[in-house]
Amino acid sequence: MLEKRIETWLFTGNHKGAIVLFDSAQHSDEYSKLQDEYGKKFGMSGRFGFAEMLNLSSIEMVEGVPYEWWLSGPGGARFNLVKLPGTTEEQIKKAKHRLKTDRDVMSISVLRIKELIEDQRKAKV
Repeated sequence: MLEKRIETWLFTGNHKGAIVLFDSAQHSDEYSKLQDEYGKKFGMSGRFGFAEMLNLSSIEMVEGVPYEWWLSGPGGARFNLVKLPGTTEEQIKKAKHRLKTDRDVMSISVLRIKELIEDQRKAKV
């Protein structure tokens, strides 16, 4: 049996988000159930009615803004900044500038979460 390891995940959909704590040693079916559950909470339905997942436990930060990145080709990488409620446009602007200065950037997009319907970090003891 795998050792219990609690991780922090962001589920997103329809510009809504939920920050959820759960054990990373769970079976993949548990991840799928949570994606479906939060997809419904976000008002998503149909074939693509599941929430996207982003592991905040392993994500990088720039200027106080979480981001993920991946290589896009020989010219550099693509970056996706995550604008949570409370993150300012000034922070986003500074984060973009810092990435463009420090990294080989091909593109930067911003995932804008307008409402957090749940934040389990606040309940953490």
